[in-house]
Amino acid sequence: MGIWGDDYMTAAKKAFFLDLRHQGRIGLVDDAVSFLLGLQEVATGFVGFLVVYVLILYMDTNFFGESMKFVETPFGPAFFVFYIGAIIGKVAHPLFPLVNIHLDILGKLGHDCKVSSLLLCNG
Repeated sequence: MGIWGDDYMTAAKKAFFLDLRHQGRIGLVDDAVSFLLGLQEVATGFVGFLVVYVLILYMDTNFFGESMKFVETPFGPAFFVFYIGAIIGKVAHPLFPLVNIHLDILGKLGHDCKVSSLLLCNG
């Protein structure tokens, strides 16, 4: 709307009706993004669940040298780690755009940074 040089009221009216016409499509994209973010939460929790479950199942002693015989089933601690991992996944959502913005700024400043090696920026 601002591309064509419309005044504020005309551009606002066009934008409102554009949003109104495409409300279904916008809602569909919003639902898809919410589903993918929820899937990321579950995946983060499941990785933690799997690590703890396998460690408890196959370790005879814990990291402090104590016997693991008192743990009857690994589901309790593993489910707790799943829950904590899902919370961490939910907290991590807002961080992704921030990382991209910082990488973009560093790139414009002449630094050669990648997401996988954020601590090893050249420049």
